Amino acid sequence: MQEIIAFAYGWTPDVLDDLTLDQMEVWQARAKERIDFMGRARCPLIG
Repeated sequence: MQEIIAFAYGWTPDVLDDLTLDQMEVWQARAKERIDFMGRARCPLIG
């Protein structure tokens, strides 16, 4: 879960360690949306 958030936002492990489980779930969903968006923006043939 943390790897997805770190990839999407470039956050460091110390920032991720401060997140609660509830916050982690919210940010993971946002991170997946961000990664999907970045993928579509770079290559319109994906998706």
